[in-house]
This record gives sequence, C-alpha cells and structure tokens, in this order.
Amino acid sequence: MKRQIVMDIETKAATIAEVSREYSITRNSIYKWICFSG
Repeated sequence: MKRQIVMDIETKAATIAEVSREYSITRNSIYKWICFSG
C-alpha cells in the first residue's frame, strides 16, 4: 500500500493532502514514506 501511495503522489495522480484525507494517514507519515522510498 505504501509503495502505491508514494507512486500515485510522484506521478501526480494524487496529492499528499488527498491521500492523507482518503486513507486517514498523517501528512508527516506520507512525507517520511516518500523520503525513504528514494
């Protein structure tokens, strides 16, 4: 799930705010996933 979310953000399919609301994940967590994904 994390990889798909990061991929959606990186390909501009979704914004961090949209993903955060849709999956009830903090933006801080999403930024960390992006950072660790390289």
